[in-house]
Amino acid sequence: MRAACLLLAMPLVHACAMMQDRASDQGRSLPLLLTASTDSRVGGEALFGGKLEVRNNCLIVVTSNGSVLPIFDTSVRLADTNDAILDSTNGERIEVGEFMSAAAAHLRSDVNGWSNADIERTTGVKVPEGCGQGAIVRLVRIRKGSS
Repeated sequence: MRAACLLLAMPLVHACAMMQDRASDQGRSLPLLLTASTDSRVGGEALFGGKLEVRNNCLIVVTSNGSVLPIFDTSVRLADTNDAILDSTNGERIEVGEFMSAAAAHLRSDVNGWSNADIERTTGVKVPEGCGQGAIVRLVRIRKGSS
């Protein structure tokens, strides 16, 4: 069993529930999916595209410039099969290994931009240790396929 917490809005409010970690039965953990409320007022308009991947147990998007840690809307969740994300607002299902596009706010490139503390304070999302050393983007309006 593990605690699953949903970050609801700013100011930071947690709704936590105990849930069975389906993947822990096979000796691995579920990939980490970061979501932020639309109330965080951080969104994007820049066209963004890449391939959804899992590295170090973190969902990332691999672009031509490297890997990026995405922060999705709260309408995006991990599929029951743990191999895809689902967006309840548009019905999109994007599997790990598939290309996706979205509107993006680039919060940090590999060396320039917001600190993890600033990102956490603004979006209400805790950047997991080991996941947020490089580029971080806030993605909205995700779609399957390349940009």
